Parts: sequence; C-alpha cells; structure tokens
Amino acid sequence: MAQLADPAGTARRLLLRQQRGLDDPALGAARLTPYPAVIASPLGTPTRGVADAGSAISGGENANSPRWDDRRFQYLGAAPVSVTLGTPTYGRCETWVGQTVVNQAMWSVEIMADCRYVEFIHTNPNSGFFKLWIDGQPATETAWAGPSSTTAQYRELIDLGSRAVRHLLFEMSGQTYFRGLAHEMTGAMWEVPHPKPPPVAFLTDSFGDYVSGVYDPMDAWPVYCARVLGWRNVYRLAQGGTGYLNSGSTGKRTFVNRVSDIPSDTSLVVVQGSTNDVGLDSPAGTLATASTALYSAIRTRVPAAKLVVVLPFEFGQNQQASVAALRTAIQPVAETYADLVIDPGGESGQWTTGNGRVGATDGAGSADLYRHSDNLHPTVAGARYFGRKVAARIAAELPL
Repeated sequence: MAQLADPAGTARRLLLRQQRGLDDPALGAARLTPYPAVIASPLGTPTRGVADAGSAISGGENANSPRWDDRRFQYLGAAPVSVTLGTPTYGRCETWVGQTVVNQAMWSVEIMADCRYVEFIHTNPNSGFFKLWIDGQPATETAWAGPSSTTAQYRELIDLGSRAVRHLLFEMSGQTYFRGLAHEMTGAMWEVPHPKPPPVAFLTDSFGDYVSGVYDPMDAWPVYCARVLGWRNVYRLAQGGTGYLNSGSTGKRTFVNRVSDIPSDTSLVVVQGSTNDVGLDSPAGTLATASTALYSAIRTRVPAAKLVVVLPFEFGQNQQASVAALRTAIQPVAETYADLVIDPGGESGQWTTGNGRVGATDGAGSADLYRHSDNLHPTVAGARYFGRKVAARIAAELPL
C-alpha cells in the first residue's frame, strides 16, 4: 500500500504521542503543537474563598467530587503521600525521598470533567503556584500564585465559562498540598482515557529549579524541554547550589545522592550542571571520579534508560576558564556513559551570543535578553530558549 505524503511529520507525531499515552485523539489537534498557545478565551484569576470555608459553588459541591486520593486522578511527576494539617488530609507529592529541605519540584494531576465550575482545594504552608491546562492548552500565560504561607485550607473557584467535556490538568509546585477538586451538583469527573507514560527525569542544579526573583518552578528550562518533546510524566530532581561534588546548603544532596529518587521505570535521564562545582576539583581527578560514580549509579538504577548529559556552561558567549575546566574534566567520562552529550559552552555562537546581561547589556547578542542580572541564571526567556534548544538536540540525535 502506498504511503501518504506527510511532509510535516504530523501523522507520525500523532501516532507516537498516542502510543506513549500522551494524547487522547478526541482532545483536538491543538495538543500536537509544540508551543501551545493560551486558550482563545483566557481565564481570569480564580476567586479565592475565605480560609477554611466551605464551597462557594452555587448550590454547593457534588458530594462525589474527587479528593486527592481518588482513583480518578492520574498523577504525573511524583507519587502522592498523605499529609495531615489540622483535620484535613492532603496529597503532598514527595519527589525526593531523602531530602530535608522544602521540595521545589513540579508535579501534576489530570482528570476528565463535564462541568462549568471547578474548585481547586489546597493549602500552601510554604507558598506555591498552580496552573490549569484545558484540552492541552494553558488557561493563562502565567501560573496562579497560591495564598502566602499558611496551614489554612483554601478553595480557588474557577469559572470555565460554560459546561463542556474537557481534559483538565493542574500543574503544581512542590509547595502545594493538594486536597482535591470540587464541581457543581450536576457535574461529573472521571479518569483520563490514556495510560500514564513512563517517567523522564531531570537531575539538575538551580537552572532547573525555582530561583526566587528570577523564575517560578513552572518557568525553569526542563518544563519547556519536556513540553516540546511531549513528555508529561516528568520528575524534576533539581536543587539549587548542588552539583557533582557540591552538596549545597544543609539538607540538600549531590547529584549522585539523588539517583535513588529516579523512578525505576524511567525511560530517559537528563543530567545538567554544574557551575557550583567550580574550585572543588581538588586534587585533580576528583570531579572525573564523581562523574563516573554518578553515571554508573544511573546505569545501575535504570539500565534501559537513555542518558543525556548537559555539560556546565555560562549564559554568555565567553566561558570563564574555571567553567571550561569543569567541562574538560566531565566530558570524557560523559562520552563513555551517555547516549548524548550536549556542550553549550563548547559551541561558541550556537547557543547564547554576546556577553551582556539584563541591566548590563552590550548590544552584541542574545545574552542581553537571556542572562539574568545576577550574571548566572537564565531569565525566563533564557530558560524557555534553552529548554527548547536542548529538546531540539535530543529530538535530532536520539531515536526516542
């Protein structure tokens, strides 16, 4: 049988996404676009109720509205555990088993719904963010901020504008304690009709984490890399200040000491970093030994997974000698173990051009926009660019 022409690769992409459980075909072609636009009629900010108040839905909520441990929810990016604050119990997604610091990772729940009104029920003992996706498109450009640090329960009332069958996906930062959803009396919610895809894990430093005053957890580069490639079940094992050798502040861990948190059925692991290791390769060879230990541990933990290593770099065309030394130590080891090694700092002019930053531009390239004023982290625009660039490299060079 002759094959139909498919120059854009759309049919093949659709088939692959369905096979991986990424799409329900009934949800529309919008979910195929790598950079989904905000829905045609963006939602306003949810109406936040009074602390510990009952439902604000007219007529009250349906008694069968799902709570956090309801089987109708499909969790992505973490597995929920029960947490009690006061009387209510919540689902807190603990991505990392051994940490003693606040979890900044991002995770999601998805469900099908036939209703107009939805209440997102949660508390935020350390503040947090959440974002709603409707039929594969974001309801707003930026995430909604939860209440400031509190142990009180809040209901965020969302008016979807009309009653219809929709696929709802709520993204949450690790700060969020999720109680569940509520809908009106005549509404209904049920399980998504596609399987949970195998996990993809990002093991990174602060570039993949929440950085106060720079970007929230939903704007770090792994989010955009995963979205372009259609990955939904993403474990983001990111901790600022850490690296191959640097364990960061109290309660954090080096890369190798977080390998045990990679799910055993993970299909791909991305390691990125770290400039936090500058000055720690003493005696010489210490960093190479740590790299060997990390990659070997990953291979033991998930032997069938693809391994991608992104070498340390700076968001500017010129790379300091201290950062170049990190790449020199890590790269030979990475080439031995990894399926793909990405070297942004060694590809001058191919990643970030110019050497400016926000607040100190030089007019010579993209660093003016992509490097934050702290001279270290990417801006939100830089994180989006970098995530999409890494995604393009993975798509071109790895048979996923």
